[in-house]
Amino acid sequence: MAKKKATEVEVNKEDIPEESSDDLLEKDIDVDDFEDINNDLDSIVLEDVEEKETKGTKKKEAAKLTKTRTDVMNQVREKEQERIERALEREESALKWRLVQDAFHTKKLVKGFVMAVETKANDMVVAIINYNDYKTTIPFNEMFIDPPIYDADLPVEQKIRRERQILSKLLGAEVSFIIKHADVLQDKEYNVKEYIVFGSRKDALLSQKRYYYGLKNGVRRVNVDKKIKNVPIVSVGKEALMVNVLGIDVTMSKGQLSYKYIGALNKEYFVGDKIDVIVEDLKVNDDGEIQLSVNHRKTLIDTFIKNTKNCNIGGMYRGTITYIRESNVYLYLDDIEIPAYSRIIKLNNIDTLPSAGDTVLFVVNEIKDDIGLAYGTVMRLINRKVV
Repeated sequence: MAKKKATEVEVNKEDIPEESSDDLLEKDIDVDDFEDINNDLDSIVLEDVEEKETKGTKKKEAAKLTKTRTDVMNQVREKEQERIERALEREESALKWRLVQDAFHTKKLVKGFVMAVETKANDMVVAIINYNDYKTTIPFNEMFIDPPIYDADLPVEQKIRRERQILSKLLGAEVSFIIKHADVLQDKEYNVKEYIVFGSRKDALLSQKRYYYGLKNGVRRVNVDKKIKNVPIVSVGKEALMVNVLGIDVTMSKGQLSYKYIGALNKEYFVGDKIDVIVEDLKVNDDGEIQLSVNHRKTLIDTFIKNTKNCNIGGMYRGTITYIRESNVYLYLDDIEIPAYSRIIKLNNIDTLPSAGDTVLFVVNEIKDDIGLAYGTVMRLINRKVV
C-alpha cells in the first residue's frame, strides 16, 4: 500500500497567532521541558550576535576604508619621493658629467683611484680610473713616462700577462691624469647612454715634471731638503714600495721609510696611503732626465727629539734591531719610540750574534737630543725574531 506523501504547506509567520497573556498564564509548565526557554534564549543570543556582527562589520569596513585611504596616501608620497630622488640623481649625474667635460676641454690635471685592470678585445691592457663616478680608460702605455722594463718581444699572451701584473699593483692607488677624450653615445631605440672617457697619466706626469722640476727664473720649486706632504703610495712590495713625488715615480727601501724593524713592507704600508717625505737627492740631467731620492723617516725627527726626554743616560731599554752593517748595530727603542745606535755588543748569554728583528737589552751611554738619537751598548738578547 503506497504511503501518502506529506503535504507541504507554506506557513506565513503572520498567520500564526501570538500567545496572549492569558494563554501564557494558563499554560502548564514542565520543569523538565527546556524547549521554550531555550528557544527564547537562542533568540536573544542570535539577536545579540547579529547586532555585534553588524557593528563589527561596520568597524572593519570603516577601518578598511581608512587603511585603504592611508595606503593610497603613502603610495603617493613614496612615488613622489622616488620621483624627487630620480630627479636629484639625474641632476647630480649631469653636474658630474659637466665636470668631466670641463676637465677634457681645459686639459687640467685631475685625480682618481685605479678601480680595475682590464684587457680589451684588441689585446690592449688598460687601467680603469674612477673619476666623478665615470670610468676613465687609460691604456698601459699611457700610465708611465718610462714603462717598467720588460721584454717587448714577448709573445702576446705573455706580454698581456706582464702588463696586467704591473698594473694590478696600482689597484687602489690615487693617480693624476689628463682626460684626452670625453663623449657620450646614445642608443635612441633603447634610450641608453654610454659614456666614453679616455685619459693619460703619462701626460699628467710630464706636466707635473715640467712645473715642479723645471727652472723658473733660475730656481726650481723642488730642491734638496724640501719637505713634501701627502705623497701617495702607488705600489707596494715586500722589500720596497713606490711613491709618486710630484710627477716622478720613486722607489723607496725599508731604510728610507722607518727606523723600526719591518719584516715585509706590504704588511705595514698599503696602496692608497699617503706619507710625508724629504728630498734627499735631486739631479736633473741636460736631457731632462730626473734622478730623485726621498726619505720618510727624516720627517719624524721632531717627534724623536721630543721623545728623548723619556730617555736617561744609564737607563736600560728594550730595543729591536733594525739592521746590522759590519760592526754597526741600528735599533729602535720600542717603549720610548726613538732610534738608537751601537758599536759595542756584550752578549754573554748566547753563542751567535743577534740579527735584524731580534729584541735586545740596550743601555744608553749618550743622548743626541738635537737629532733624537741614543748611543749605547747592546747587553744581552731578550728574544729572537719570530719567523
